[in-house]
Order: sequence, then C-alpha cells, then structure tokens
Amino acid sequence: MQLILLALLWGCRMADFDADGLLADVDCDDMLSDVYPGADERCDGIDNDCDGKIDEEPIDGDYVFVDSDGDGFGDAEQYGIACYAPEGYADRADDCDDSDPTVSPAAEEVCDGVDNDCNRQVDDGLEFSTYYLDEDGDGFGGPHVGAQQCAPSPGMTAANGDCDDDDPLTHPGAADLDDPELCTRDNDSDGYGDNDPGRYVDPGTDCDDSDSVVNPDAYEICNDFIDNDCDRLIDENC
Repeated sequence: MQLILLALLWGCRMADFDADGLLADVDCDDMLSDVYPGADERCDGIDNDCDGKIDEEPIDGDYVFVDSDGDGFGDAEQYGIACYAPEGYADRADDCDDSDPTVSPAAEEVCDGVDNDCNRQVDDGLEFSTYYLDEDGDGFGGPHVGAQQCAPSPGMTAANGDCDDDDPLTHPGAADLDDPELCTRDNDSDGYGDNDPGRYVDPGTDCDDSDSVVNPDAYEICNDFIDNDCDRLIDENC
C-alpha cells in the first residue's frame, strides 16, 4: 500500500497538469498555465512567477509616483509600476514641490511668490497693484521707486508721495491740524508742520517745530519772550 502511495505521489510530482512546460515539483501552481517560475507577474491577485510575492511589478500595471507630501500628486522622477498606488504613492505625477502639500497641479494660486499650481508661473492670475519703497517706515513711499506686486513685500507700501523718505516724521498728512494733504514735517508731534522745513518739504504753520507747546493753537504765555501762538507777536495781551 505504501509503495502504491509513493508511486502516485511521485507521479504527481513528475506530471505537468497545466502544460506550461514545468513539472509540478517546480511549478507553484500546476493547475494554472500562467503560473510558473519566470512567468510575467499580472494584476490578478496571484503569485504568477512563484517568487512568494503577489502582483509585484506587473506587466499590466500602471506607473505610480512617490508622493512624499500626500497631496495626491507624485514626483515624476521617482516612480514604479503597480496595480494600484500604495500608501506613499500617487497615480498622478507633475508635483513641482513634493515636500509641500499646498503645491500641486490642483492647488489654487495664492500671493506668496511660489508657483502653487505648478504651471511654471508665479502668482499668475492674481490682482497686482503698485507698491512703493518706504525706507523710513512711516507708511509712505517715495514717488519714484514702485513695483507691481500682488501684495506688498517687506519695506513696501501702497501709499506714496513721501517728500523725505529718510525721516519718519515727514510724510503726507504728518501735520493733521495743518492741511492734511501737505507733505510736511512735524518733529514735535503737535499736529502742526514746521514752517521752515527745508528743501522739497511743504511748509506748515508751526513756528518752532522743536517745542510741542509752541504752535498756532497754543496760548500766549506772558513774560517768556516767546511767540507761543506763532502770530509773530511776543507776549501780546499780557
């Protein structure tokens, strides 16, 4: 009886039931003709090439791309072939920055100096305005140094007309109690501009812009020998 069983077993091992040219003792599934060592791996859930792996690098698979930032778009230079995109991969490439999930062909372009939507253009399709260099940080730029931007970069401002961009106390409207459209200097911050400001700066009505209690709206102080109210009279009505 044992001899009969051994003979049957040996016969099975020496058989080629699926007629793929390989005997059952080396064929990992001798019932399927497309399964044998060296066979092409396919997307069928079967270990076609008998290497212990299923559906790896299948001939009927698709390209998948490394997607480091998880935005659904991968790096076109890092790819493989698979039946479906596993975790960490995407079935679409063309991510121009695979380290930033806010950058991909499906992203919306925003004003940040970055090509967000990967169309090789930066800040395209956005509204641009003219901004001016503000060297003294007073909120007003010089009238001749402007640039078209979708948002002001550091040191730029939308307001221009600064007649002295080296002095933060000199700009349009600095003396709001004088004509607010004047570009004047108000060193003592009393609301009145210096009436002798120098070149290019509009004069105001403050006769002493170093003293905040001296201006056209001040009261005359007796016996101080100062024209406190800037009317060109000293100690009048005293």
